[in-house]
Amino acid sequence: MPVDKLEVLRLLQDISIFGAVPPAALDKILYYSEEISLQKGEILFCEGDPSHAIYIILRGRVKLVKNYAHTPLEMVELSPGDSMGEASFIGIQAHGTTAVITEKATLLVLTRQVLSSLYENDIELFTLLLLNMSRELARRLHRCSEYLRDLETRD
Repeated sequence: MPVDKLEVLRLLQDISIFGAVPPAALDKILYYSEEISLQKGEILFCEGDPSHAIYIILRGRVKLVKNYAHTPLEMVELSPGDSMGEASFIGIQAHGTTAVITEKATLLVLTRQVLSSLYENDIELFTLLLLNMSRELARRLHRCSEYLRDLETRD
């Protein structure tokens, strides 16, 4: 079931990668983006797959799992308002985890074509999105470093 446009706009305003993006620009992003729905148990992408998009959870939950096919290690479970795939997408790298739908989900998909369209039609918006994604990735890296530091000091 599609998510109401106003509901999506409100959700996007609270997501860090869309920080300082005006409502009219968010509307433009929605125009270029695709909305997909997946059922519980479906896989969005697999570890090692090439990255083609950034995903924003509008409804439902998604678990990121390392080594899914052999000895799975659950990394994190994401919920509405969370985004995933930015690091692989920006770094032009394969996905480092498998994304498994744990509760029926609706996702907003920002593909390379979406960002290319924004680059060609609104370079300021494109630049702001890239800056926001970089900041979010830096925050995640910092949290990961803090977590590893905490693990080292345990004993």
